[in-house]
Amino acid sequence: MEKKTINPSAGTIKEVQKMINKKKLKSLKLNELKNLAKKIGIKGFSKLKKDLLLDLIEKTTSKETSSKKTTSEEDDQSNTKPKSKKILSDLSENNTSKYEKLGLEKIANKLEEIIQSSNWMYKNLEIQDLIKIFKEKFQREFKKAEKKYLIDNSENKKFKYNPEYKSKFDKKIIEYRDKKRKYYKELDHIQNKNYDKKLEIIENIKKLIDKNKKKFEEKYKEFKKIQESWHSTGSVPRSKDHNMWQTYKHHVERFYDFLHLNRELRDIDYKHNYEEKLKIIEKAESLTQENDIIKSSRNINILHKKWKNELGPVAKEHRQILWKKFQIATKTIQNKRKEFQKNALRVIKTNINTRNEILIKMKSCINENPNNHIDWQNKIVDFNKLREDFKKIGYIPNKDAKSLWKNFRDISKSFMISKNEFYKKQKTEHKTKIIQKTELIKIIKQYIERDDWEEKIDEVKKIQIKWKSIGFIPRKIDNKLWKEFSNLNSIYFQRIKSGYNKLNKDETELYKLKNEYINELNKLKISKNLEGAIKKIQTIIKNWNEIGQVNIKVNEKLNQSFKKSLINTIENNKSLNKIKEDLIFESKLILTENKIDVTNSLQEEFIKKEKNLKSELNQLENNLDFFTNSSSNNPIVKDVEKKIRAIKNQIDSIKEKKKKLSKSKIS
Repeated sequence: MEKKTINPSAGTIKEVQKMINKKKLKSLKLNELKNLAKKIGIKGFSKLKKDLLLDLIEKTTSKETSSKKTTSEEDDQSNTKPKSKKILSDLSENNTSKYEKLGLEKIANKLEEIIQSSNWMYKNLEIQDLIKIFKEKFQREFKKAEKKYLIDNSENKKFKYNPEYKSKFDKKIIEYRDKKRKYYKELDHIQNKNYDKKLEIIENIKKLIDKNKKKFEEKYKEFKKIQESWHSTGSVPRSKDHNMWQTYKHHVERFYDFLHLNRELRDIDYKHNYEEKLKIIEKAESLTQENDIIKSSRNINILHKKWKNELGPVAKEHRQILWKKFQIATKTIQNKRKEFQKNALRVIKTNINTRNEILIKMKSCINENPNNHIDWQNKIVDFNKLREDFKKIGYIPNKDAKSLWKNFRDISKSFMISKNEFYKKQKTEHKTKIIQKTELIKIIKQYIERDDWEEKIDEVKKIQIKWKSIGFIPRKIDNKLWKEFSNLNSIYFQRIKSGYNKLNKDETELYKLKNEYINELNKLKISKNLEGAIKKIQTIIKNWNEIGQVNIKVNEKLNQSFKKSLINTIENNKSLNKIKEDLIFESKLILTENKIDVTNSLQEEFIKKEKNLKSELNQLENNLDFFTNSSSNNPIVKDVEKKIRAIKNQIDSIKEKKKKLSKSKIS
């Protein structure tokens, strides 16, 4: 593995030593400590918790001179970081400005809120600042109260001042210290357990190297499991961490030396590492396109950590090529970071201006509101795109970002209010239009039911024009209303064409009943047994006749509709496939007997069908003459004879049906 050298400056170490002496190092957050650790050349700290990292920094900086340290082929990013002292100062100033204006009681409440929060351990600096601010403010309050007391009570010199919020504050400080003590006690117990577990893991690696009888492939798989177990085990006591890491690293290297004796397994490992490093390079190259340089710098560090700690070497011929590709992407991001820091004010100003420009465009979206659904949908798409563009803009300091984000939220809220108002209004308009269309349906229904309905033809035509002028409503509801409206119009104008206008009131009622009966035919349940099915058809036809008769012309049309609907119902019923042909014949016969079908179509149908079958039979018998000298076992002969028998059976069946038709005195 390639090596590198980190040379921390003496000035940096001296600065950290001053912070340790002033006991300010402990008040830094974990990410700030990591920045310091990187600057002074510490490695392998990425998974350390705060207390462990503190101990490591103190040990490193206790040496008077910095030493050169070797690392893997990957060159850690030398991103310029703000000085830790400045970070500490900025954080304290931020807390001071945030809490200085609060009253003592509110400060006590804020302290209680932080101590009771889930991440209280990571807010030590904030807690210390709150305590400091409280004490300073309370001291001023105390002096004011004491001065006033002495003026009002010159004889009695004893002064006591212990308001309720002070007692509450003192209790919370005691609670915080107890909580902290308990936390570190539990942490110590867990870390000792982790220490024992990691010792066991190291022993397992040593045993794995010593088991010479075991196959290389099995050893490699077992080693990978041991590695996963090591990484998933938590931190150990600070005093033991460094030695333990060095021991683990030593035995891992021993295993890889041992492993590489097996060429096949080494090639598998090389291939895996090669593929994973290609993925890392691809991600690194995509980071160079990121607008947010702070985010891309953070992510490139994560990729370097994975390259360095989680992946082994690749084949020698690929090492330099892969590393150079990764370096190019890294240097691009580093240069962007340097350029950003060099021109930070200009870049920040550009980002602020860009966001302001987007806000102006967003605001223009709410100045002119669309009048219809389609335009609103297009505007929503455009507005959401502007929102996404706003979010993609690079780094802006918090003091400027705060007002920009407020404007962003206000404009977004205004847009949503306008949109909701439009759709709320549209919903009301749709409701009105639905009522209007429903009223038109009611009117045309009333016209159909009137005795003088035929005189309303002009009104019906006007209703049709008015329907079209009402305008858009949701398609699902519109389709339902249109179907009902269209049917009523069809009924009205069919009446005029069919002579329905000659019906009296009683005949009109019969006409309606018969149409309803026809519409119910598709719901019929017919027996699969032919005899039972015929009885059902007889009952249906009997009921039809019992409804009554209207005038001849209308009655003929109704009978034809009834016949067509009944036959279609039988034909479309898949459960009747076995008896369908016979049942249709019997149904037509009953319809003819009851003078519902007077077209004599059944007789004509049989004549035509019998003629076609006889012609086909004649053709097959002629074909059979060509095989007179052939064996009766010839498959072609057999097939022709089978067809002839089937056709003869059909002809016989038709003859039987014709006889039955003759007996009914119809032919």
